[in-house]
Amino acid sequence: MFVDPEKTRDISDLVYSRQPLLISQTAAWRSIQVAHYLHPPWETPQYFALAHLIQVHLGKPVNMLLNLSGNCHDLQLTAGDISIYTAGSLIQSRWDQVAEFINLYIHPDFFQRLSAASLSPDQARLLQKPQVRDPLIQQIGQVLKTELETNGLMNRFYAESLATALVAHLLRRYMLLPPTLRQHGDGLPEYCLQQVMDHVHAHLAEDLSLDELAAIAQISPYYFARLFKQSIGVSPHQYVIQRRIERAKQLLQDDQIAIADVALQCGFPSHSHFTKLFQHQTGMTPKRYRHDHKALGDGVLSRRLPESEFDHRISF
Repeated sequence: MFVDPEKTRDISDLVYSRQPLLISQTAAWRSIQVAHYLHPPWETPQYFALAHLIQVHLGKPVNMLLNLSGNCHDLQLTAGDISIYTAGSLIQSRWDQVAEFINLYIHPDFFQRLSAASLSPDQARLLQKPQVRDPLIQQIGQVLKTELETNGLMNRFYAESLATALVAHLLRRYMLLPPTLRQHGDGLPEYCLQQVMDHVHAHLAEDLSLDELAAIAQISPYYFARLFKQSIGVSPHQYVIQRRIERAKQLLQDDQIAIADVALQCGFPSHSHFTKLFQHQTGMTPKRYRHDHKALGDGVLSRRLPESEFDHRISF
């Protein structure tokens, strides 16, 4: 049986007896697919994985008998354990208690594209790890799960950033031959940085992606994210959010523009998403901001949270 990572819901029907509690298939995330399961005791059929599968185990301890490409493993998995199964693996598992886990599916093409910056094709071999402790992978999995719980409010850009950070971590920690990552101390060239920033400003209303910005700089998304942050001190995702909030502040000064239209013109997928993020960044709702600005007449309101409270999420 072959399992296609781009058809996450089909995986539930083919491999598991229960549908996932949460699934990313409707969130338009391209680089990674995510599913959160709470599953009763079960024995999966034997299936051939077409994607790299990173499994983050949650909940109570579970005894699992795993057959991984002909090698048997008798595991006791606890909350925080990570399982890494590479694309091309033949997998069958059985567990005897209710199991809770997050499946992260990474397409081999995406993995290969990022690894090409530091590895030759014959080196880009990910190691199988049926059971390992890795707080960073656990944290990334939990953040993606939280995004699905909030209806994917953090857009495709952030999901791609997390997927890029996850692959970069796998490259550093779980490769047959660990890569020698190039060191960059000066950030992006000034002309290149300006091109990226100009593109962001010109396309704030669109669904910007990390791949899109990295293509302008003509480097891999992983190196682009590192160099961009070295250049201006914030991640690409944070920069885009900052610019969208500043554009929104300008538009909110015009009472003739509905707040829902402000959200769309600034690239937010919905009114509720815009309101939540605007309040997180400024300490007030868009409606309150507009009211206070009007009360101040021609004054410019610039109330912001302290820098230490700017963003509590993972920054990549």
